[in-house]
Amino acid sequence: MIYVPVLIVLYGLCVTFMSGYRITRESHAESLRQLAAAADLVNEGEPASQTGKLS
Repeated sequence: MIYVPVLIVLYGLCVTFMSGYRITRESHAESLRQLAAAADLVNEGEPASQTGKLS
């Protein structure tokens, strides 16, 4: 009796949150570039958070 309404609410919330998540190929590529830069810094031994390249 409560199962179906709870599922409807949960699925509705999921759809609402997923529709607010925007990603494009360009924004994904930028995220990958930032991660690669952070990995390069880690390999050099300098923390990425101190260089400002993550922002």
